[in-house]
Amino acid sequence: MPPIGGTIEAMSETTRRRIRIAMVIAPVIVVAFVAWNARTALFPFVLGAAIAYVIAPAVNWIAAVLPFRRTRPHLARGIAILILYASVAGIGTGLGFIFVPGAIDEIQQFSDDLPDTVDKVQVKLEE
Repeated sequence: MPPIGGTIEAMSETTRRRIRIAMVIAPVIVVAFVAWNARTALFPFVLGAAIAYVIAPAVNWIAAVLPFRRTRPHLARGIAILILYASVAGIGTGLGFIFVPGAIDEIQQFSDDLPDTVDKVQVKLEE
């Protein structure tokens, strides 16, 4: 006795094509739905992958110029990553020392001038 829907050989080519398309699209929709619902949990992984993708050429270049890269390639790569992170942290700290004091002064000046500015605007609005 044949199965209830008939055999695969008895199906038309169009029906087989539709089944194949459904077998591809349905899992994609399910994965997209799960990823969308877990987006807050997946964000750190996506961010980490993006950072790794961006810094990979610099790490490869630094590791290539280290003198012990041939004898200990994993150590060279680890030290290259440390050098890159230390450089970025140093540059960020240096820029912070340059720009933060000026920004603090500007914010202080703004907060000092704010009451006068509000009074001027209030007078203009009353006119």
